[in-house]
Amino acid sequence: EDFQDTRLSAYNKKYQGHVIHEAIDILHDLGIVIVGDFIASPEYDEKDFEALENFIAAHRIEIPVISVLTPIPGTPLYKKMKKDIIISDLDYYTFTNAVTKTKMPAAIFYKTFADLVKRLHERPHKPN
Repeated sequence: EDFQDTRLSAYNKKYQGHVIHEAIDILHDLGIVIVGDFIASPEYDEKDFEALENFIAAHRIEIPVISVLTPIPGTPLYKKMKKDIIISDLDYYTFTNAVTKTKMPAAIFYKTFADLVKRLHERPHKPN
């Protein structure tokens, strides 16, 4: 979901980034292909997208999957973010739409997100 301690904490995760690094190393040592699920926060800026891409490349995540942070109704995250939600139509809750305001202008956020996804999926997925 993320590799930075501050966001892991915000997502209410009980582990820190170093655990992810260690787990990735173990999986590579065992020859296991990694499907990495990552969350792009609406708070992302260009540097955050770049850091995510660099992390995926540096750690040889074979199959990266990136979703946009989406607070689903009925979840603690939804309750926490309810005041920030600008799209309430559930048809947009696809994990590819930002339903809260983005830090970057929306058009730039979506272009940066889409370009990253495209680049990641153009790369050959080679197990270690």
